[in-house]
Amino acid sequence: MLQCTIYMQPIRASVIIPTYNSAHFIQKCLDSVLTQTEKNIEIIIVDDGSTDTTCSIIQTYTDPRIHLLVQKTNTGPGTVRNIAITYARGIWLVFLDSDDWIEKERVALLCDYAEFYSIDVLFDDCFLLYSNGVRATKRLFKTLGLPTTNTTMDVATHLRFTPSIHPIMRADFLRTHAITFLENVHRGEDLYMWILCYVYDAKMCTYLTPLYTYRIHDKSLTHNRLNTARDMIQVYVELLAHPKIQNNLHFTKLILAKKEETEIKLRIRTVYGTGTVLEKIHLLPRIFLIYIKKIFSR
Repeated sequence: MLQCTIYMQPIRASVIIPTYNSAHFIQKCLDSVLTQTEKNIEIIIVDDGSTDTTCSIIQTYTDPRIHLLVQKTNTGPGTVRNIAITYARGIWLVFLDSDDWIEKERVALLCDYAEFYSIDVLFDDCFLLYSNGVRATKRLFKTLGLPTTNTTMDVATHLRFTPSIHPIMRADFLRTHAITFLENVHRGEDLYMWILCYVYDAKMCTYLTPLYTYRIHDKSLTHNRLNTARDMIQVYVELLAHPKIQNNLHFTKLILAKKEETEIKLRIRTVYGTGTVLEKIHLLPRIFLIYIKKIFSR
C-alpha cells in the first residue's frame, strides 16, 4: 500500500497581543492583523484580567488563527507576554499592543527583510497618534533622534533613548538564550529583554518605513512619569544583577550611568512636585548636568 507523509507548513509569525480593558481599541487592533498580506500567522491574545467587554469582543471573531488566553487576575504586561511566547509556534514573534494597529504589509515586509539580512530583532519606525485622533507630524525615530536610515542598532543608542518600539524577533533566538520579559514591573519590561538580546549578540536593526501606529493617550502605562521612572530603575537593577552583564564591563557602565540619571530625574520630579523652594534650588545644578549630557550624547 502506498504511504505518504504530509508535512505541515511552519507558521511564519505569531502575533502577540496582551490586553487589559481594551474594549475601545481591540477591534481596530485585531482587524489590522487579520487583514495582513502574510496569511500564515497565528494571533495569540492574552487578556490580563480585564473587567470590561474586551474578551466578549474578541470572542465574536471566528477566525481559527485567533487564540485567546484569559488571566483571572491582573499580572502585568511582562507576565502575559511571556505566557504568549510559551504558546507561540511561529518562526517570528510579532509584538503588538492592544491599543495600537499595524499596516497590512507589516508582517510580510519585516519578515522578508529580516530573513534576507539574517536579522534577529527588527524595529520599524512608528506613526504617533495623539488621544484627540491627530497624527503627530514627526515619526517616532525622528522624535527620539534615532538614525533615519535602515541601520544596525547598538546598546548605547538603545539605552540613551529607551524607545517604545515594537519589534519582530526570532523565536528560536529567545528560546536558545532563555530570554524573557521582566515580570516584576509594569513599565520597561521590554527594555529588559532588548538589552539581554544585545548581551547575547543578537543582530538588531532598524527599518525606516513606519508600519506601526503607536497611540498616545492618558490611560497608557507610560503616561505616569514618576511610576515609569521607578519601574525603569528596577529594570536597571535587574539588568545589573544578570550574570552576563556582570561579566561585561562595557554594558555595566552604560546601565549604571542610565540608572543614576533616572534616579536623579525621579528625585527632581518628586521634589518639584512636593518639595520646598530650597530643595528645588539645590537640584538646579543636577538638572543642568543632565541636559549638558543629553546635548553631548547626540
